[in-house]
Amino acid sequence: MSAVALKVERVSIWRFGPGQQSIRNECLYTRSTGAFSDGGEVLSARDFPSYFAALRERRAIVASDARHHRSTAELYESYLGPRNIGSLLDAPVFLDGEVVGVVCHEHVGPPREFEQHEVDFASSVADMVAMVDEQSQRLALEIELREQDLLRQQLAKLEAVGRLARASAHDFNNALSTIMMAAEPLATHVDPDVADRGSIVLDATELGARIAKDLLVLGRDAPMDAAPVRLDGSVEALLPL
Repeated sequence: MSAVALKVERVSIWRFGPGQQSIRNECLYTRSTGAFSDGGEVLSARDFPSYFAALRERRAIVASDARHHRSTAELYESYLGPRNIGSLLDAPVFLDGEVVGVVCHEHVGPPREFEQHEVDFASSVADMVAMVDEQSQRLALEIELREQDLLRQQLAKLEAVGRLARASAHDFNNALSTIMMAAEPLATHVDPDVADRGSIVLDATELGARIAKDLLVLGRDAPMDAAPVRLDGSVEALLPL
């Protein structure tokens, strides 16, 4: 829309880097091809101090003759000349009262004059870009808040599971202690069959005690040790049960 309305070949959006020490071309539209691209160019305040000073003045840069304009002449050799850009109309983008970037309208060809209504139009476009930026930031913040709320809910659930695990482990240990005390005399019984059954009960209570210990670890949110397990040995240990 800007390229057609202002009859320019190139329209681009540039963003300031940290401390306004550089500016990057994030989006470039070329009218003759109708193509959008990531411009990718980066300009440094160290290399183009006059241009950056003009951007920080918080008003549009109207360079009808960009090669000789006091704010853009230093851009000619490395940027304007190779692209045959004769005129520039740059409108600053404001966000929260600060200049965060610029919408750059580049006329390819001989110098041309920009009228006041064209300057006003370019400034309106920059205001629209700022509005989109503000909306994007607000949406990003809302998404972040929702993610934080979801994380808090998950943490609350984990904490509830931990409390349940600790309580269950203590109750489980109490029941196992009673079973173990009842099974110990059986494991030493003179009747081999009774002794075997008592040993099975004791082995089961030891397994239960290990499970209860794991529950306590889970309840404390402590790291659990991971180690390889031989499945054949595990299955054989469970066969008597």
